[in-house]
Amino acid sequence: MIYHITMPDIYEPMKAEGEYKTPTMEWEGFIHCLKKDQLLKIANDNYREAEKIILLCIDEKKLNSKVVEEDLYGMGEAFVHVYGPISKEAIVRVVEWAPGKEGYALPEGL
Repeated sequence: MIYHITMPDIYEPMKAEGEYKTPTMEWEGFIHCLKKDQLLKIANDNYREAEKIILLCIDEKKLNSKVVEEDLYGMGEAFVHVYGPISKEAIVRVVEWAPGKEGYALPEGL
């Protein structure tokens, strides 16, 4: 399982589509994804002020696009990149995720 964090205003228009794409695909060529152990750090570092975010739980075995773990920015940590759209069938769970007073905690059942 891999994960993608997005904002409601990006995800909502895509729900009816057969695949999910991000605006960053246009210039980066891939969709940023995460492993489970990276979720809390990224959510708390980047989305703490958001009222809520959307967490897509993705079964990478159901993807038609290429999946690569790589450290493109020299951060000393590999991140998951999906080189192409994410098919609707690969999204096995969608979680509306809001921070608590102490920040984000992993959603139940993850």
